[in-house]
Amino acid sequence: MPSSHAFSSYRCKHARKASDLPHAFEPNELGRRQALLHLRRLHEGAYNAFLCSMPAVDSSAGHGSDAANSHTLGLGLGWSHDSVPDLASDASSGQQSREVSGASRPVAGASAAAVETTSPAATQRRTEAQRSRLRRMRATPKARKAEAERSKRRREQLTPAQRQADAERRARKRQRAEERARSRARRAEVSPESREREVQRSRDRRKNATELQRRREAQRSRERRQHASEEQVLRERERCRRRYEAKKRQNPPPVEINTAPNEATWQPPAPAAALPSPSARTSVVSTAPSRGGVQPVDLERRSQQLLHQQAGLGLQLQSLYASLAVPPRPPRG
Repeated sequence: MPSSHAFSSYRCKHARKASDLPHAFEPNELGRRQALLHLRRLHEGAYNAFLCSMPAVDSSAGHGSDAANSHTLGLGLGWSHDSVPDLASDASSGQQSREVSGASRPVAGASAAAVETTSPAATQRRTEAQRSRLRRMRATPKARKAEAERSKRRREQLTPAQRQADAERRARKRQRAEERARSRARRAEVSPESREREVQRSRDRRKNATELQRRREAQRSRERRQHASEEQVLRERERCRRRYEAKKRQNPPPVEINTAPNEATWQPPAPAAALPSPSARTSVVSTAPSRGGVQPVDLERRSQQLLHQQAGLGLQLQSLYASLAVPPRPPRG
């Protein structure tokens, strides 16, 4: 690679999409290290061609492969051999994680995507991102202001390459937000027939899904509910309430019919000692529930109380009839 291009990435000047910041690096040791990291991350072909253009190194010199490669790179860019191992120490934590993940990413297509999606590191990053999003949504105005100050100080300390990466990340985030807004507007403008067809396609897709797809969808739903904001929880509750009311209107619950007083089974008269006291009968009548907001359980309880009250009145009538049927005793002379 020509030395004139070492601190200004001409490969990115005509293909930039994120911002107007060029990939310019400072003319010092740190700038040379950042230039190499940028070359390895974004221009792998040019980086490999640069390595192939270096003279071969004898492996019998007592150095390992890593030491030989680092020594070769140091010769090519004017570094000292002792300064090469400090490449990763001067990069930010975000660049280090991207470098490691990019170096360890498998080459296969679908299998690589599956490994990247299901790997513990990817799951941890996704969980941490969701936790940060939830923390930002629930933050107080004072916490938001403090976080904005910290972000401002952190952006002021970024290198040009880090500023470029941050601008690209913000552009991707803005593009995703615009795409979501367009999708919402498109869904709001569709006709009822199209919406019904989409609902039917979704039902068919869920019905014909494999077990792995069902597990993934269940995991996504759990994470979405776990990291939902207060507004999302309220919207979900309202949606469930409307769905329940619509279902209840379509299938009304059966109305329980109380047993009529004349349908009660007749019981033989009992002695007067077994009759309930007037205070007990009064308490039974007074404990009857009001008609406002009557539930099926209350209806059943009230029906049982009425049956007991009717049985008590029947027993009183039977004892009264029995006492009237007994002939009066003649007075003793």
